[in-house]
Amino acid sequence: MNVNCLALWNAISGGNSDSGFLCTIDFDLEKERSGLDEQGLKIAENQETSQKNRRKLAENTRDFKKASSDDKLSLFNSLLKSYQEEVDNLTKRAKFGENAFLNIYQKLYEAPDPYPALASMAVCSFKYFLLLLFKFSYLLYLQIYC
Repeated sequence: MNVNCLALWNAISGGNSDSGFLCTIDFDLEKERSGLDEQGLKIAENQETSQKNRRKLAENTRDFKKASSDDKLSLFNSLLKSYQEEVDNLTKRAKFGENAFLNIYQKLYEAPDPYPALASMAVCSFKYFLLLLFKFSYLLYLQIYC
């Protein structure tokens, strides 16, 4: 969605753009929604994978604790490797979530506040309505009394 507020202002004010009201918003909402949907699905998938990995680590840890002293030495390396892999996966998951948040945060932060534009358009619309009402009343007056 690419909105040029000057065009909206001109349409409402009858072409009077000398009030200094000018802003441009370049924010493709449908594209952003699509991107957020993809990110949301990826986050849900990562959560599910992380939950499965956590259960597997808990099971491997229980097996390690139950193992005899001789077997613990051979199981230790694979258990340590599993923990390292899970830490790496959690780090990637955290980075993905942080990047998703920062991406949308930056776009929202850079977007102008719509309130002043909407307030100006509302005031202008009301003035235009009053002008039309005055013109209509004047024409009605002319028809009746002239």
